[in-house]
Amino acid sequence: MSDGARIGDMAGAGNDDFIEFDQSNRKIITKIDNSEALTVGNSQVAINTATPALIGLTVAGDISASGNITAGHSITATSFTGSHTLTTAAQPNVTSLGTLTSLTVAGDISASGQLLGAEAGPTINTILASNSATNIDTFNTSSNNGAIYDYTLFSAPSGARAGQCMVIHHNGNTDFTDTSTPTLGSETSIPFFETAVNGANVEVKIASGSGYTFKAFVKKL
Repeated sequence: MSDGARIGDMAGAGNDDFIEFDQSNRKIITKIDNSEALTVGNSQVAINTATPALIGLTVAGDISASGNITAGHSITATSFTGSHTLTTAAQPNVTSLGTLTSLTVAGDISASGQLLGAEAGPTINTILASNSATNIDTFNTSSNNGAIYDYTLFSAPSGARAGQCMVIHHNGNTDFTDTSTPTLGSETSIPFFETAVNGANVEVKIASGSGYTFKAFVKKL
């Protein structure tokens, strides 16, 4: 069949629908209303476009698949909709994740800039109801060497202070340091820390703190 030859409108509807043979470029072009609907040949398949990729499948429109789409090379799209799973572990071209409702990371987070977001609440937030030594935290001696508490103690208008308490244990005993600001207010009986080993755990307590709110961010060692 000669170059440019056509199989015309076999139904006689006069809609300018035909199949054209492009011998020069080794392609068969199917046109509907004189617009490219399907081009096949020369390692190319093009749907609804006159400008297919050099090698591969070019589609001007949506692709809908009820099964998997598998590619030996890249798949390029302005967007993907629906539920999808990226099976390749490393994704160097993913530069933005948009807005996530949650994120779980099994490992370290490395950032060249700041990590920004809503500030997390304190690990401990409790009101002390007694001047007796009140337990504020307990940790297992086999799992943790100690703990650091960045804390505030506040009781309006009696007193307030901020500080850091570090607790460690060794040979069934505990040691701790409490570095804090001077106490504000008129309080004369200032709350203080007590620590002790109780069985397999270390108990961290505050005495003389009735009416105070204790808040702390905790880092276990």
